[in-house]
Parts: sequence; structure tokens; C-alpha cells
Amino acid sequence: MRVGVASSGTLSRYLEGAIQTEGHEAVLCADLPEALRHEPQLVFAEWVDGPELGALLNGLALARGASPPVPVVALVPAGAAGLGRRAVSAGA
Repeated sequence: MRVGVASSGTLSRYLEGAIQTEGHEAVLCADLPEALRHEPQLVFAEWVDGPELGALLNGLALARGASPPVPVVALVPAGAAGLGRRAVSAGA
């Protein structure tokens, strides 16, 4: 299975290792829209604030509208329950 990882730094490398250990292909990308261009069956996307938030929300809409829809797991910082609710309402 091709699994997209839209994250940076240590988290992306950790997820890449875990995905490959399970025998799947990990595709590391800077953001969710880029990850979706690789036609993954699943994406892990790190929640971002600031100017990158628009790309994340756009990516969630693209994932939901894909045929078939692409499941996205939004990785929200601990203690950020409000962000988690926002991610779910955006389609994560």
C-alpha cells in the first residue's frame, strides 16, 4: 500500500520507518496536496497553523472528493482539542 506522509522533520522520518517496517511504501511530502498527487491509499498529515493551513484544508477537500476518497489521519499536537475538532469538521 502507498502511504503518504505530509509532515516535516523527525515525525516524517519516524512514520516513514514505521510504514516501511510494515511492508508498505512511504511517500514523504511537504504538504497534503503534494501527497495526494502520488495517489496514496492513506495519508498521515501533520496539522499546521499559519500560512500552510490553507494548503492543508484544501488537501482535506481534495482527499474527500477523490474517487475513491483518500483517508487522511490528521496528526494534531497533544492538548490541542480545538484543532482536532477543526480537523474532523474539515474532513480528516
